Amino acid sequence: MKLFFLDIDGTIAMPGTSPSPLLRQTIRQLQAQGDKVFLCTGRTFSFTPESVKALGCDGGIYSAGGRILAGVQELFRSFMSESIKDAIVALLDKLGAYYVLECDSASYRGGTDLQELLGHPEPGSGMHSELRRLLSVFHQYLPMDQYSGEPVFKIVFLLPSQEAADSIQALHPAGTNVVFFQDKLAAEHIYPGEISDAQINKGAAMHRVCRFYGLTPGDCVAYGDSMNDAQVLRAAGEGVAMGNASEEVKGLANRVCGDCEEDGLAMDLRRYLSGNL
Repeated sequence: MKLFFLDIDGTIAMPGTSPSPLLRQTIRQLQAQGDKVFLCTGRTFSFTPESVKALGCDGGIYSAGGRILAGVQELFRSFMSESIKDAIVALLDKLGAYYVLECDSASYRGGTDLQELLGHPEPGSGMHSELRRLLSVFHQYLPMDQYSGEPVFKIVFLLPSQEAADSIQALHPAGTNVVFFQDKLAAEHIYPGEISDAQINKGAAMHRVCRFYGLTPGDCVAYGDSMNDAQVLRAAGEGVAMGNASEEVKGLANRVCGDCEEDGLAMDLRRYLSGNL
């Protein structure tokens, strides 16, 4: 048995688009031969598109490792502490950031107004998948004045300057991890990223899934396109970067497959069905 871990945005599909019929068929064929397929995403379960849930995967790593499901069984759930969440929000407010608190059933936007920070960009092919995700679901985020203290899995941010990015790298609270995504906006001063508990990442979550099934990392294949996939690409027996990933992400992987928008994931998974890998 192999375990396959699939990032969503920029891997399964670009934000705002649905997985291909070929990918759906391929996942079913992998499952028919005894393999298991897991989503492995920074999204919360509630913000996972229905078209992705309809793939029928065997479980999922959500919130970049903050929650793990095997079928309907919850293997793990972990939130930020209140004190760390409050410290991060205070720092992001001071730095003039736009940010989103990602909770279990809703997400809340705060800080600088997004349109003021970015102008009026439309999600497009020249934009990193994480930024496309933020823009494609912006209308689903609730304003911060509706936040009533729900536990937070992680915080996504857009910073307005290199100075702000350097500051958050230096000043983020102990026990947290900051991940920056490459910026492909025309406005080169925008620095997108996320902050989570230092012990919560997709690689650690993969190990939890392995233990549940009595398998090892050598039995795992992970696909991703972004720096929040770094830990799982390193941890899996085989880490595969998407063709649309940055050179930094590709350097973390064992190999590179085709682009997301060219159905690179489905084409690569089919090699396991044909016995070429």
